Amino acid sequence: MRLTQKTLLCALTFLALVYLARVSGKSQAERRAGDFTEVAIATMLDTGDESLVILKETQGERYLAIAIGDPETRAILIGMEQRRPDGRTLRLERPLTHNLLLNIMDKLGARLDRIVVTDLKNNTYYADIYLKAAGSKEIKVDSRPSDAIALAITIEKPIPIFVSSGLMARAGKKGLPMPESDAKDRRNSIRL
Repeated sequence: MRLTQKTLLCALTFLALVYLARVSGKSQAERRAGDFTEVAIATMLDTGDESLVILKETQGERYLAIAIGDPETRAILIGMEQRRPDGRTLRLERPLTHNLLLNIMDKLGARLDRIVVTDLKNNTYYADIYLKAAGSKEIKVDSRPSDAIALAITIEKPIPIFVSSGLMARAGKKGLPMPESDAKDRRNSIRL
């Protein structure tokens, strides 16, 4: 059977309309949930050569291991320390860079809404920070994942961290990121 260009165009138009009908019938949260996978910081690892933040699916077994710099590692570890289950918190005399940025956003009437790790290109991860400003629509800001995660964990009430479903399908791994003997858990190694 030979398809003509007109028949193919009609079929594609029909499929597009069916897709739009399905998508428009869903709430924004339902559409977002289908496009993104919620993750949480599982741990921080020091391999000797680099630090890794391990983001694990909240409803699954896959994880992403993202290499990050020392300042961001420190900021994330401090944010994690501020949420200890025993209630003890680490108090800083002066704000660090991520605290400063959160303070500026607060003074401007903006708040963090969510973080999305969006892509991996040439061994570099990309992320977006979504802000809600008073009387304004949503604002999307390009970010390194490490800075976005540091902001997400530093804020008083942590915000959701997502990974695009396509990225998780492409780069997500199952199981442990590496044998424990090869890496040191960084959660208890904050140096101020």
